Amino acid sequence: MIEDVARDLCAAINRHANLCENNPDDSRAIVATIETIRSLALAYGDALFEGSGWANPLLGISPSTLESNEVAQDEQVATSGHPGDRIRISVVDRYGIVVDNPESLKKFAQGRIGEDLASTAEALRSLCERDGWKPESYPEGVIAVDWRATDVCVE
Repeated sequence: MIEDVARDLCAAINRHANLCENNPDDSRAIVATIETIRSLALAYGDALFEGSGWANPLLGISPSTLESNEVAQDEQVATSGHPGDRIRISVVDRYGIVVDNPESLKKFAQGRIGEDLASTAEALRSLCERDGWKPESYPEGVIAVDWRATDVCVE
């Protein structure tokens, strides 16, 4: 089972590489393939843990950040010929979090939002909408960021 998921993950990575190399302007297909890779990377970790007890080695990889991509974007603008040329950039920031204390999170969010919230997911969504996602400002011991990934795509 572990090797089956690993093969699927490798195939998705190869599809992504092929798209990026041969059709880099197809942002929809590339983003869809990124989502497949993320899903399979998590499935690989689950299969690995269930089949062997080992943790997912892919979650500890430091993601690229917007800052590291800003230089490339600045270079592209500088070489485009006209200072008024516009570039569309899509930024997708994803977090894997662990809610250590769901009840405390709901109470904290209800205090910030001023409304009753039905679920932990609703509490997180409400905090994100109100504050713009700032997990480091939430009380210690309530949630923890497990991983973060940032994708930047020039459309």
